[in-house]
Amino acid sequence: MNKANEAASADDGKMREILELLLTDDEDISARAVARLHPSIKAASSITRSESRRRLLAEYQQRQAEYRRWRGRAAKRPGADMAATLADKDLRITELEATVQLLTASTSQCYVPLVSWADSASGPDSTSSIVTPGQACKTWRPTRSGNRRDA
Repeated sequence: MNKANEAASADDGKMREILELLLTDDEDISARAVARLHPSIKAASSITRSESRRRLLAEYQQRQAEYRRWRGRAAKRPGADMAATLADKDLRITELEATVQLLTASTSQCYVPLVSWADSASGPDSTSSIVTPGQACKTWRPTRSGNRRDA
């Protein structure tokens, strides 16, 4: 009897190693999978008929189920976060496009040619003004002395 217990203990130790391997590799843990990998256990019923082996198998199946549940939560979370981030970025892009259109429209209104270049001896700088966004639109007109002043 003593040799039988030692053999069963050695088989259970090897079975535990196989179960750890299956858990690490995320392969389905079943009595049949353990029997395929075990050197001395050839049938799945050898595992299911033994109370200690059946408990060990159930323990690892429960650990695997818990592991997969946690992994599923982690996989879903970044996806949900990604969708929220994408929606935020779409909103930001829409806001920025509206700002660009507004600035483009206000800048084009601030570019006011007063006279044609042919009419002015001092060149294009004396006939128009381009202002940057944020500046008030000012219209510049050439004076007789060539100096500029606000209209």
